Amino acid sequence: MLTFIFNKKPGTLPSCVAGVGLVLACSLETGAVSAQPAPTDAPPSAAVATANAPPATDAPGAATQQPRPATPAAAPPAAAPATGPVVSLPEALPEPNEATNASPATAVAPVPAAMGDVPVLRAGHTSVGGYAELHLNVAHVTGPGARDAQIDLHRFVLFLAHDFNERLRFYSELEVEHAVASSTDPGEVEVEQAYVDYRAIGDQLGVRAGLVLVPMGIINQWHEPPMFHGVERPMVDTLIIPTTWREAAVGVFGEPLPGLRYQLYLMTALNASGFSVGQGLREGMGETALARANGAALSARIEYEPVLGVLAGLSGYYGKAGPNADLRDSGGTPLHLGVPVAGVAADIRARSHGVEARAELAYFHVGNTAALRAAADSDGKSLGLDVGAALLGYYGELAYDVLYSARIEPALLPFVRLERYDTLASVVGRARTAADAKAAATDVVVGLTFRPVSQVAFKADYRWSNPDGADASGHSDATGQADFGLGVMF
Repeated sequence: MLTFIFNKKPGTLPSCVAGVGLVLACSLETGAVSAQPAPTDAPPSAAVATANAPPATDAPGAATQQPRPATPAAAPPAAAPATGPVVSLPEALPEPNEATNASPATAVAPVPAAMGDVPVLRAGHTSVGGYAELHLNVAHVTGPGARDAQIDLHRFVLFLAHDFNERLRFYSELEVEHAVASSTDPGEVEVEQAYVDYRAIGDQLGVRAGLVLVPMGIINQWHEPPMFHGVERPMVDTLIIPTTWREAAVGVFGEPLPGLRYQLYLMTALNASGFSVGQGLREGMGETALARANGAALSARIEYEPVLGVLAGLSGYYGKAGPNADLRDSGGTPLHLGVPVAGVAADIRARSHGVEARAELAYFHVGNTAALRAAADSDGKSLGLDVGAALLGYYGELAYDVLYSARIEPALLPFVRLERYDTLASVVGRARTAADAKAAATDVVVGLTFRPVSQVAFKADYRWSNPDGADASGHSDATGQADFGLGVMF
């Protein structure tokens, strides 16, 4: 991450400051350049490990860098020759702040973390960061269907944050999906986050307003590719919790006691006309793109980190998705359906001595599903909506860094994940059919993550996906898929 600060004296060209772990100060008045330590006014939640210091360890949410011994201090830079300035830069970017699950963007500069950390702000400070991931998926390696390979620059995201003063800041993320966005290409350009934070009472209370991530589960908030195992995100965090889920919101967040953090938001609700068996609630997200705002929702999360390396969270959601949908009966008369949506998610992450573990459970209940199934458009034509009255998913994951005992910076982590998900865990208003069984599946993912540094991950995995039920001939529809990926964040 690069950080630029500009200062100008009357009658002179602006002097500049640029930081990459060190601050490089230059003055056009004197022609001199000096290397200085980076500012240290940030609290532990925004601390930066320098290039020569061992990173923090055993935080469950951050990139999984293990403790390494400190390296000898670098020799001081040579004196600048008379012909021009020479400055020695650090050999590596700062490590992320693993103690508080902050990404490098949060660690290098006081960018607000999704969990609600409120680091000290520096007036006039602007920060830039981002992440990207490249995927190669080979489908139908086993099971029915022809083998098919596809490569995709799945995401490229830029962070931009600015501190106006010690209390007020702005944070945003701009995302490009699938490399090219046009009327004839599959890509999209999206604003994933854009909000303002106001630090009202120290770390205890902050106020946030804008486009925010719904604080449900793990991946919806912490999804930078080096921070989770597997090329693709877990299915529970795709079909049950519709990651990446964001809404226009206003609310509060903070850390009233050490290790205890909370978020509470009033936000726009989902749109029931996008619900389906195949995608769950996913297509009901309005993404704040000329989205209907007739329905509102509440979302909250509380999490506790009792010791370094263990973090547990509990999330809740309640909103009405009916008012945001244009639903009518067969005669074209508007239907006033509430379609209440209530959800809860519980998660835990732990890291110790090279072992990493995480687990998550998510459940949603959808009301008025029978009436929703009968809804029509303004011409009286059925919308064909069908959604489960309950959606349920859970998974557990275990990994181990086989290089942990070597006390070196690279990490090599074989992992295994078992997950179960069902978008038709309950059906109301109609009888179950044989096809309904395929809405539920059990997946086993086995893979390997290699991190030469904590911000870069090379990934490979194999996913066995076994839907419930069988095809028309009575055979299983279980399939195997091989995935390869590269992820980076800065």
